[in-house]
Amino acid sequence: MPEARELSRDQMLSLLQEVDNLLPNIEFAYLVIGGGAAMTEWREERRTTDVDVISDLLPGYLRDAAIKVAERHNLPYSWLNDNAVGSAPPGIEQLGEVFFVGRNMKVSIPNAESMLSMKLFAARSKDFIDAVTLAERTGINTEEKLQKLFLKGYGENQLNPKRIQFIKLVVGKISQ
Repeated sequence: MPEARELSRDQMLSLLQEVDNLLPNIEFAYLVIGGGAAMTEWREERRTTDVDVISDLLPGYLRDAAIKVAERHNLPYSWLNDNAVGSAPPGIEQLGEVFFVGRNMKVSIPNAESMLSMKLFAARSKDFIDAVTLAERTGINTEEKLQKLFLKGYGENQLNPKRIQFIKLVVGKISQ
């Protein structure tokens, strides 16, 4: 199994173009991606090892095309995956910005507010700088504003102590 390697925005776009070229003309794929791939929109230096589809499970024809591209470039088969489906707040498809458009496929990313909400939901150390960047960019940069954004997307039952602490850390970093 090939080892994952970090991909830049340009490399991801090139790989998505190859996938698009392999897709049959009978289907049009519409995907929303998140994670590090989406973050390249706001942080040019950001790299990621995979492209996380958050909108829906990958159809077989799309998965097959992604595997062919993986084999061509010695990438793990999971470079394009649907492991993050279900991690986005409801309605994410309507809040997207175009990332890639090809002959048979359109790929969008969540807007900055939605992406910030998802980073707060994940509340992982690897999401910290992304969350700070997005909080600064959107002006949603106080505990109250960040909690309100989170609650709008995920509801009160998801706002646990770990996420509250993560929000406090983000605000603390912005205040420095």
